[in-house]
Amino acid sequence: MKMSRFGFGFSAVFVLIVLSGTILNAEMHPGVDSCAVCHYSGAPLSSEASACLESDNLKMVRKEINTPNSGTKPVVFESRPADFADGDSTYDGICEVCHTQTPVHDNDGDGVGVNHFDGSDCMTCHAHSQADGTVLFSARQEDGPQSHHTHIHGEAGPGLGCLDCHYDHTDYTKFLGDVSLAETPACDTCHSEGGTYDGVAMAKANWVDAVYEADGTAVQSGKEEWCATCHDEEPAEIYAVSAPKVIGDEGAVTPYGTGYGFYTTGHGLSTSETYPATGTPGAGLGCLDCHDAGMLHTDGIARSYYPDSDYETYHPVSLNYQEGYRLKDVSTGYDAKYPMHLPRTGHNYASQGGPSGPFEPGFREDWEFALCFQCHDRDALFGPVGDPTTKTNFVYRHIPVEDFQAGDLTKFSWITGGDDSWDVVIPGYGGNYVAKAPELVSTQTSYLQVTIDKQGWGGISFRYRVAGAESTDSLTFKIDDVVQDTWL
Repeated sequence: MKMSRFGFGFSAVFVLIVLSGTILNAEMHPGVDSCAVCHYSGAPLSSEASACLESDNLKMVRKEINTPNSGTKPVVFESRPADFADGDSTYDGICEVCHTQTPVHDNDGDGVGVNHFDGSDCMTCHAHSQADGTVLFSARQEDGPQSHHTHIHGEAGPGLGCLDCHYDHTDYTKFLGDVSLAETPACDTCHSEGGTYDGVAMAKANWVDAVYEADGTAVQSGKEEWCATCHDEEPAEIYAVSAPKVIGDEGAVTPYGTGYGFYTTGHGLSTSETYPATGTPGAGLGCLDCHDAGMLHTDGIARSYYPDSDYETYHPVSLNYQEGYRLKDVSTGYDAKYPMHLPRTGHNYASQGGPSGPFEPGFREDWEFALCFQCHDRDALFGPVGDPTTKTNFVYRHIPVEDFQAGDLTKFSWITGGDDSWDVVIPGYGGNYVAKAPELVSTQTSYLQVTIDKQGWGGISFRYRVAGAESTDSLTFKIDDVVQDTWL
């Protein structure tokens, strides 16, 4: 009589009867509608029972599984935990053969997921489900808490590892400090504790149910103040960069009353209230009326914005401003997408001192503030197109920027002279090109000069560095031949 994993043939029949009942009453694996997809399950003496007796796999796991997306796959599960997903190129582990949507240990052979706890017991963290059917963790966002997916694999998340939050790999219910989720300080590092909107408290309270809708682009009803938990008077700090205090201080005493910020004097003021300074009704907007929750913003870069090389052009292609402030796409704007075009430089029109170009003031300003004009009346802000009496802060002023990145002095009409000439060299500030004075001896001078109309500018700024003999060498800055400052 053939030996089986359960004993001799007659005892195997008895065990199959018991185990079959146990399996059929178990909680299902997420996305699988029957235990029989992965396990042998059938009446005694049936073909299923015979196949199970012939198999060397543990836990009645089939030798072949008809996968949802990858056809029939052979399965080896003879050693636990090694054969859950061993990380080699064969992809015959019970956890590998079906997976096509997981970020690790999928079956497409691309190598992604290798060394993700290879040979470990996957069910330590990825149980079929809990007794109440709640899946505490799944690699697929749609199967488990959105929060877990966001923290580890989500495009808008911080890309954490398991031990950034958990105590060890043996018990996923224990967090840093060998304590429960309610007690752990693991959330304190990124979420802001305290303040008007306590970020740690709200994060823990919504761990399982999440804050965002399944698509990650909208906040669930009743949780609209989620963004405020990082942006109140006790802001979150990510990679040593504090979140901007957009919520302001709702308890501060101001000339207009008590409090200032998004919900008191900004776009978030309820439509049932009025702005203290003007008496007009509140806008009643939420953060995601203008911002895109799917964009990364936990990047450790303050304000995350710098102008790209094309910011002076008529048709910008960069996403710097949009990505820096996580602004949502709009149906108008450049390419019917970009919500803002800043800084505004007038699109190189010659009448304001810029390079030659056909575009006059006011040209397509409705594109440049496309996000604002989803709500605001364009004419109320700018006045009719071409109306010279329009009063607004949003006026076109072409403020030229000299960055010397051409590698020479040709961008503007620079004149250099004296005992020797200035030059453009690299590396300078930030590793980029800079203008550099020549090597001079005592009593010698050199100058760098440009003539330009600065009417309407807010000012002139530049970086400088002086290196020379303290008693004799200096750098002097003049406008219209009047000394503005001198540095030694």
